[in-house]
Amino acid sequence: MTDILLWAEGGRQKGIGHVIRSLALAQAADEYNLSCRFLLDSDAADIARAQHDWNFPVEVMDQAGFAATSAGRCNVLVAALEKFKPRVLVLDGYQLPVDVINDAASELPFTVVMDDGEQRLIKHANLIVNSATDAMDASYHSIKPDATLCTGRRYRLLRQAFRDNADKPLEQRHGIVMAFGGSDPAEMTIPLLSALEALGSTVPVRVITGPAFNDPARVNTLCRTLQFAVQHIHQCQDMASAWSSARLAISAAGGSQFELGACCTPSVLVMVAENQREATTRAQQEGWCVAYDMNTDVFEIARHAMTLYQDNDALEAMSRAARQFYDAEGARRVVERMLEALND
Repeated sequence: MTDILLWAEGGRQKGIGHVIRSLALAQAADEYNLSCRFLLDSDAADIARAQHDWNFPVEVMDQAGFAATSAGRCNVLVAALEKFKPRVLVLDGYQLPVDVINDAASELPFTVVMDDGEQRLIKHANLIVNSATDAMDASYHSIKPDATLCTGRRYRLLRQAFRDNADKPLEQRHGIVMAFGGSDPAEMTIPLLSALEALGSTVPVRVITGPAFNDPARVNTLCRTLQFAVQHIHQCQDMASAWSSARLAISAAGGSQFELGACCTPSVLVMVAENQREATTRAQQEGWCVAYDMNTDVFEIARHAMTLYQDNDALEAMSRAARQFYDAEGARRVVERMLEALND
């Protein structure tokens, strides 16, 4: 028997944000002696198993199974529920097949829905997690009045490494760390490195490409031509250490922004999806980051980063601001609320 079955989407085209935050929840659940198992497609499974902090069994579920469900044959979700008999099902992804989940509705156990505002699966939720905002609480309750809500900043899902990570003062940090998520869907990495070069930056850069990044050799080739010190790490296995060592970060404004806030790292965030806007606007108002839209000229972003890097007072103020708003305990809080709801 499995206590928690987590179905998360991810891959080279979809990115890995959903898988990573579900991993954070599973790691917290493991501390409560709850056994966890993941349902992933083959692409996401390969990426997950390559993570050094991955310690959970995976059941591969691919598109062929979804098609079979649509054709009226065995529902792959029902089959997984019958096989593993979980107490809890976690659903995390914008593109999880709604028809498969709807058809399995009568078989669902206690269900946790990770929602980023799209509300596709709320009708099935016993517990809803939206770390970005609590502004949708009324809407959630209008759809599912009895659902437990874990919304807002107290429920940011960060992996174990961020809970264990030691805070490092700004004077012990060095350089810029640049990363645009698991796949860099907006293709920001190479243009921003090129812009820093064209502007004559001399700041050392650690550029990190994720496991779903297309052709990391392109970054290696560019790095060999740059005049500033640059280190390229593909598929970094310790983002907590990388973020907390940075004097300044340039990052996509997805789940990474919560990691950066918890590391108290001054940041330049680039919104690469519209559903990042509300959380990123709030983060900027908190004072620890500046934010840009992905359509902004990369030279403007690079120029601002270069100026900010030299402003020690501004960076100190940004790092202090993050300490007021962030911790790494959100995943534990979700598990505790889930256990309370299960035991009611």
